Amino acid sequence: MADTPNTSSSVHSAPQTPVLSRLWPRLWPHLRAAFVAFHLLAISLDASPSPGAGMNRSAWSDPTVQGEFTRWARFLGTDRKTLEDALWAFAQQFVKARGAVMTPFNPWLEHTGTSQSWQMFVAPHRFPTRMQLQILPAANPADPAADLRIRDADWQTVYEERSPDDTWQAARFDTERLRASIFRWGWPNYQSAWKNACRVFARDLVREARDAGSPAPVAVRCRMFKQESPSPEAIRDDKIPAGKWVFVQVVKTDSLDAPPAPPAAPKTIP
Repeated sequence: MADTPNTSSSVHSAPQTPVLSRLWPRLWPHLRAAFVAFHLLAISLDASPSPGAGMNRSAWSDPTVQGEFTRWARFLGTDRKTLEDALWAFAQQFVKARGAVMTPFNPWLEHTGTSQSWQMFVAPHRFPTRMQLQILPAANPADPAADLRIRDADWQTVYEERSPDDTWQAARFDTERLRASIFRWGWPNYQSAWKNACRVFARDLVREARDAGSPAPVAVRCRMFKQESPSPEAIRDDKIPAGKWVFVQVVKTDSLDAPPAPPAAPKTIP
């Protein structure tokens, strides 16, 4: 019986072509340099300044952004609205051009997981927000009108950022991912996500109460306290700017049977 040729061994032992064997030692360093240059160019372009989710006129209405427009308009000798409109028109064209430039690099960045998701910081946040979560305790059976109370004093704070006392799930909220989300929820163009987040927190509070054998709260209120960062002079003179509660969400716990809708991405307003 004739011997059957060993195909696998012949493949592995097949010599390279003489031309490739001769050129490869000189060709490989150039190919490697081209690959490294391509990767560095891709991540550098992706990390270039971009408005990102800031391409939304509702986000531009934030006091921090408006303050930047006012200061730059004064410096450039124009008015705020003229500058804002001109920047909006420029930003639209810039984002369109940047998208075209990034098109050939996006598949590589996605495949390698090297996309630069952090945009460059453009200005200090002069009007930061502070998240607060409150519950409206279960109604007293002896008071049939108790569930209709709407006074601020009736709400009990369970969590507030940077509070040493109201620390419900503080370790959870202090993680890097949630801190980034909390920052975004303080902007007008992330209110759909903020609304869904409040429903999630309400579910957790109700579940914890039931697991502990306690009455579930009637409602959960989520809100942000927005306040201008005081200047050194304001602190020295004890003239701290007044703040206000914004982005108030109230979830009635009897409406939590249906699952929350998925958060919508911020819309870009043309």
